[in-house]
Amino acid sequence: MPASIISPSVEQACRAITALLGKLEHAAEKISQYQSAIGQHIAAIKKARPNDWLKVVRTECDLARRQAYYYLALVSGTKTVEGQRAANAAANKRLRQRQRASRDAQSSRAREHDKNLAEQLRLAEIKITGLPERDRGAEARERGAASAARSRARDPRGPLRGLALRPPGRDRRGAAGRGQTEEGPGAQTPSPA
Repeated sequence: MPASIISPSVEQACRAITALLGKLEHAAEKISQYQSAIGQHIAAIKKARPNDWLKVVRTECDLARRQAYYYLALVSGTKTVEGQRAANAAANKRLRQRQRASRDAQSSRAREHDKNLAEQLRLAEIKITGLPERDRGAEARERGAASAARSRARDPRGPLRGLALRPPGRDRRGAAGRGQTEEGPGAQTPSPA
């Protein structure tokens, strides 16, 4: 489709864009006018109530102190909208730089901390693997004894845990023990000859 032939819908959209751009420029002028009018009203409040004008503006107009001074500066001509925007952009840039520097410092501290922990772990591993064999065996015996003590502590029978509760002279099966017969502990068992 050649560029010289434009459909009615595209032509209508172009006209709408042109009209909106004009309104946008007019709106920017209106914004500036509104801001200067606000500043003039704040100046009138400041003149009428010099001692508590900020409190009045805050409570009645719902404007913060900073905004009130901003509008006053626009009216007095000490600041322009463009100058204020540039100052805000510079302040935001400085803030982002400080935040980035803070994040970088935190991450570098974290990396340094991780390096220190890794070094401590490596030194501990060297100490453990560098122990002589007899020391490792003693450590194993100590761990076994500690484990046995823990299991005894959990057993409700306590020190009687290993003892069987049987009548004297009987084994687990209930039979007479070695060297004992049904006749008594002193009797000898006949040897099979």
